Amino acid sequence: MFRDSVARRVLTVQGIAVGVIFVVSLGFAAYAWNANVRAGRVADLVDLDRTLFGSTAGVRLEIGTVGVALLRDDDARPGVDRGLATMAAAHRGAEKALRRSGLADADRLVERLRAAAAEFEAARHWVDAEAALPRAEREAARTEPWRMAVYRLAATIDDTATSVGRELRAFSPEIGELVAIRQMSFTIRDRYSRQCSAFRPAVQTDTPLTPGERDRWREDIGATMRCGHRCGASPNSCRRR
Repeated sequence: MFRDSVARRVLTVQGIAVGVIFVVSLGFAAYAWNANVRAGRVADLVDLDRTLFGSTAGVRLEIGTVGVALLRDDDARPGVDRGLATMAAAHRGAEKALRRSGLADADRLVERLRAAAAEFEAARHWVDAEAALPRAEREAARTEPWRMAVYRLAATIDDTATSVGRELRAFSPEIGELVAIRQMSFTIRDRYSRQCSAFRPAVQTDTPLTPGERDRWREDIGATMRCGHRCGASPNSCRRR
């Protein structure tokens, strides 16, 4: 009887030990699974941000391609078509990425992007009209409504990164800050490119800048430098001021 009692106690202790090990192992497995899911979500969000940034840059950079084709090429159609096709592919890629992103406000972001894309497509007739003219008769200033539509489209794509950054900061504040720095880099690049686009008519006609234009150029450079200094300390302080 004594031996049976000891054996039962040993079995009980063994059962408790096995149960504890099982529960602890289950806890570690759940933690590892959750960490794996979180890591996968972070990777997806970073990939989405990269896609959005590439789309934003793809839209903005082609302003120069189209502008150069209109100012330089006797037959502007190939250059214009190439630039417009790249822009269209960029904003469609951003929309596709948003649709499969899983963001809570993805539907709202897609609708905003589609509205900006429709405005961009509707404004292309300004470029088409200039491309149809002989090179000597073209004027970059007449494509200004189209250029403003491109700016709004690029800004709409870039603004979606705010939702991405917000979710990333919930997972990893460090990665969220890197996204904010990336957004700041676009803000600075966008500001400089707007200056170049604004002075394109003067380049086309070989006209010196007026004193007011030179002052505005210096003011914009100063504002951009101040933006960079602010963002060095706090990247989120530089969102489109």
